Amino acid sequence: MRHDVQLFVRTCPRCQFSKADHSLQPGLLHPHSTPPFPFHTLSTDLLTDLPVSNGFDSVLVFVCLFSKRAFFIPTRKQLTAEGAAPLFLKF
Repeated sequence: MRHDVQLFVRTCPRCQFSKADHSLQPGLLHPHSTPPFPFHTLSTDLLTDLPVSNGFDSVLVFVCLFSKRAFFIPTRKQLTAEGAAPLFLKF
């Protein structure tokens, strides 16, 4: 009988609607601090599995968090950290 009651309460829309929410309330959002000057802080992303164009199937993206300027570098999906470093220094 206990199993039946639990199943009923889990599937009853009225029970789910009136059930108390015991989860923690989310806190206030805090924006990231603005970097002090351009190119102080960069974000990076690797977009993969794109259609092949001129032998490249991925794009390495760098974004300056101060100016929001983005740099897009065509590359291949097999890019390693050692391969990304020269691309970063080239841009």
